[in-house]
Amino acid sequence: MDWSKLITHDRDEHSFSGAYQDHEIEIEREDADDRWYIIVTAPCGMRDYDGWWWDEGAPLDEAIEEAVRGAMIDEETVE
Repeated sequence: MDWSKLITHDRDEHSFSGAYQDHEIEIEREDADDRWYIIVTAPCGMRDYDGWWWDEGAPLDEAIEEAVRGAMIDEETVE
């Protein structure tokens, strides 16, 4: 993942809102030990990722990487 391409709209301890490769990314969880809920929306409006990520307690940066990888919008994933 090329972190320089990540656009952050809002970020705090339990949530992230931003964009990567023209896809909107929303990530949130209630508590530090909870799983992340990830939504990645393509420019056409289709959801490329919509669900719970299994890794409980993972840091937010790892959840962002999972969103990009899981939605298959990372250059390394596409190749």
